[in-house]
Amino acid sequence: MEDNNENVLTFGDKSYSPDDLSDQQKYFANQIQALQGQRKNQQFAIDQLTAALEFFTGQLIASLQQEDEQEDSSAVG
Repeated sequence: MEDNNENVLTFGDKSYSPDDLSDQQKYFANQIQALQGQRKNQQFAIDQLTAALEFFTGQLIASLQQEDEQEDSSAVG
């Protein structure tokens, strides 16, 4: 579903004016628009969570590697 400046709905190669839609069809179109907005917001949150997860995973790995290196150097010395 696409929405241009005149609020014309386009599916495939066919366009529909909101004036030609029934109340039920307008309701469906409004639901689709609201769900698209929610999906966009949720994707934004997922992107943030993914970045944070990758950061903290990297920090843990670096910390464990540093600890291993310290243990190895004290075992040698």
